[in-house]
Amino acid sequence: MNDEEFEAIAVQHGGLDNVKKIHTAAGVVVMRGPTESEYQVLKQILKKDELAASAKIARMFAVHPAKDELNAWIARKPGIVELCANAAAELAGVLEVEAQKK
Repeated sequence: MNDEEFEAIAVQHGGLDNVKKIHTAAGVVVMRGPTESEYQVLKQILKKDELAASAKIARMFAVHPAKDELNAWIARKPGIVELCANAAAELAGVLEVEAQKK
């Protein structure tokens, strides 16, 4: 993915501060940040099984690649869901809050 493609995706999803490009073992994934109501859902998901939650979060907030391709990547490299979930949390501001607590 080149910079122009990434910037076009960013425009569609709230700007550069609301998307994150992640280089995974399977390829480049672009995540978008959750809305306030989606964040509430995200918190409920995380209260359950953490690994299943990471996969669900990855699928909810990935905007690139297409869902079918992402699912194939996850099937081959399941650990990428952790990177994706961390990116969604960062875009929601969670990691900023954690850093302030230290």
